Amino acid sequence: MANVNQTKTKAVGVSKLDNGRYLATWRDQFSKKHRKQCPTYQQAVRVRKQGEVEAWDGSFDPASVRRGKNNITFDDLVKDRLEIAKGNTSFELEKWRINFWKKTFKDRRVNSITHQDINRVLIDLVESRKLKPSTRNQYFTTLRTIFSSAVRNGKMDRNPCSGIKKLKENNQGDRCLDISEERRLMLVMPEKSQLTMIVAINTGLRTSEQMSLRWDDIDFRNRQITIRETKAGETQYQPMNEKAYLAFKRLSEMPRHISGDVFYWINQFTGNEKTPNYYKLRYAWTNYCKLAGIDKCRWHDLRHSYASRMVINNVNIVVVSQLMRHSDIKITMRYVHLAPRTVKHGLDELDNWYDKLDNWQEIDIQEPSRGTSASIVNY
Repeated sequence: MANVNQTKTKAVGVSKLDNGRYLATWRDQFSKKHRKQCPTYQQAVRVRKQGEVEAWDGSFDPASVRRGKNNITFDDLVKDRLEIAKGNTSFELEKWRINFWKKTFKDRRVNSITHQDINRVLIDLVESRKLKPSTRNQYFTTLRTIFSSAVRNGKMDRNPCSGIKKLKENNQGDRCLDISEERRLMLVMPEKSQLTMIVAINTGLRTSEQMSLRWDDIDFRNRQITIRETKAGETQYQPMNEKAYLAFKRLSEMPRHISGDVFYWINQFTGNEKTPNYYKLRYAWTNYCKLAGIDKCRWHDLRHSYASRMVINNVNIVVVSQLMRHSDIKITMRYVHLAPRTVKHGLDELDNWYDKLDNWQEIDIQEPSRGTSASIVNY
């Protein structure tokens, strides 16, 4: 190629060389730079535009591009996905799952990862690691999203996750803390931990929502909590019942941290970036459950207890859905089986319909039809 002492022309990506020819420069769909010399300026502009159009729709495929496509590793796809996922509200959890797949397919070429390889890992997550179907589905969704982005960007021809289905999720295993278990826990917990649990079980806040609360978010006058870090990514509001109100009142009487965090003793940094969020809370909760003789109870089960107790006490399922701040009432319907009295009440009301005189009044005052009498049919 001629000397590169180039003079820029009006068209971006076209430059004039010392030998009088013109150099067209563009990048393909994999960000690889391409150059081509042309005898005239107009031809260089056409070549550059054609290359950009072909790169845009993924049809630019010379031998060098094919080689680049075959040499793409899974790590390259992970970098692309991490850049996109940074804007998500659940980035930390997403990052955790992305890094799992990065370790699994480390330095593997994407065209060597097969449907069978992925299925084998997913089976291992359930059988060896004992993950629930819902958690397994989350890992699978993360991987499928990585490959889908690669297909859209032209780095892969097809998604190897195609044909793999999600497992059926059974949410009936959600744990509900009964009143005797709650009392046993209160006996083994210090006051701060007791108040933290009272807030959780009487507000239904998710762990991240509760732990991110600041005193500015607690409105004692209107008995309302402002939740800024939500799963939906938007500010939401949660009313307080009497027990939650008194728990926050007691916490406000204790010495406050300079940070303004309500639960500052749980949020303090452990010094290790790899430590899971709220490690202190989970570690302490596990120990309290052991001391109280309670098996298989997570902190998140306090949120399930919040919903379950309302349903058991015949609170309308629509109201429960609103207080749980579910995006879809179908999510709340998992608790319906806890309200058999509501079903019986509905059947009793159907029986009572016949006993209400108002329901018969309109029928009694109607005149009989004067049309042609219907013939009697014997069955």
